[in-house]
Amino acid sequence: MTEDSDSISEEERSLFRPFTRESLAAIERRIADAEAKQRELEKKRAEGE
Repeated sequence: MTEDSDSISEEERSLFRPFTRESLAAIERRIADAEAKQRELEKKRAEGE
């Protein structure tokens, strides 16, 4: 990878970016959705056996 193709500088990559309430809520929502989807898939598999 060349420097030109790397759009994020090393300094920008190493900056600490704290979560905002909104970003944390969005992450938690995605995790909850993924867990619900996994439970639903496991339920369907159990019913199919």
